[in-house]
Amino acid sequence: MPQGNLFAVLGLDESAGERQFKEAYRRLAKKFHPDVNHSDPDAAERFKEIAHAYWILSDPRRRKAYLAANPHFSVGQAGKRRKSDAPQTESRDPSAKEPHSRNGKDIVIKLYLTLEELAEGVMKKVKLRRRISCSDCEGTGIAGGAKGGLCPSCKGTGKVPDFINGSDALISCRKCGGTGIQPMKACSSCEGLGQSLNDVMITVGIPPGSSDQDRVIVKSQGHEGHPGGEAGDLQVIIKQKEHPYFTRQGDDLIYHCTISLTQWLEGCELRVPSLKNPIALKIESGKKSSGTLKVRGRGMPKNGGGCGDLVVKYALSRPQKISKKQRSILKRLEATNGFSPRLDARGWCTRELEEEACD
Repeated sequence: MPQGNLFAVLGLDESAGERQFKEAYRRLAKKFHPDVNHSDPDAAERFKEIAHAYWILSDPRRRKAYLAANPHFSVGQAGKRRKSDAPQTESRDPSAKEPHSRNGKDIVIKLYLTLEELAEGVMKKVKLRRRISCSDCEGTGIAGGAKGGLCPSCKGTGKVPDFINGSDALISCRKCGGTGIQPMKACSSCEGLGQSLNDVMITVGIPPGSSDQDRVIVKSQGHEGHPGGEAGDLQVIIKQKEHPYFTRQGDDLIYHCTISLTQWLEGCELRVPSLKNPIALKIESGKKSSGTLKVRGRGMPKNGGGCGDLVVKYALSRPQKISKKQRSILKRLEATNGFSPRLDARGWCTRELEEEACD
């Protein structure tokens, strides 16, 4: 059932009291009752709209929920329609949103992924709580759906003959409490709000090369709008998990490692990990004790195509603490040729000796 400005349906504004709601309903229900409007094919729908508006606004709790969902209504706005005393029908695109409908809010979640997943791209199923139209009441907030209509006892008049006293007088219908409409109850599943929170699973596609803090937007998978509003979006914030070997700098991967004294002196084939297969790199003997090696195209995928680099930063391993036995071995090594500084007869390291030792 359409749910635009319900105050305007009754020709009232937000300042109206309970008595005014009841008087407005009785006046309009009598005027647009289908039994007195046989020639008007829209009378039945108008009557139902009036009945629905009265059901929502006459109850303080339902009226409060309705106002909370439609904060744009202002006092006095609805009164502009009092001249017509009724909702006006107009042709409208059935796919268009209802007047005063509200769009659903976005849902924002964090998704933690490994470097390998970010490099390859991945499809992930995520579980989230999403506000959707209540399936039990079809989004109307009324138990049994939008089936509220004429009271079967008084047929919408609100009055029935006084059979108990045997008089011809009419008394208020006990079935509907004199409203003339079939009693309606708020949907127990959504408490009359027309929407409920449900746990849903949604598949999210993460493109290759995505970075930490990137946002992936899944259109229309946020909270549903109501009534007839557009659904919000699902915003997925990517969080990169810490990797045991690599740190990431843009599209490059950085790998830190150390080499032993023997590897440095003799040269070695250094095996390093990558996101796919291990890579062998050659370090020449006796060269720099620390340096950088770069492997082109073994980093993260780039947005424009290609990949970043794998950057290997190596350094000579230096013990933080040595034992007495290790200290004794080092002193014996220093006594051998090549493990102690080359000094002249006066005990100084000359420029020629230093340059020769570094060659």
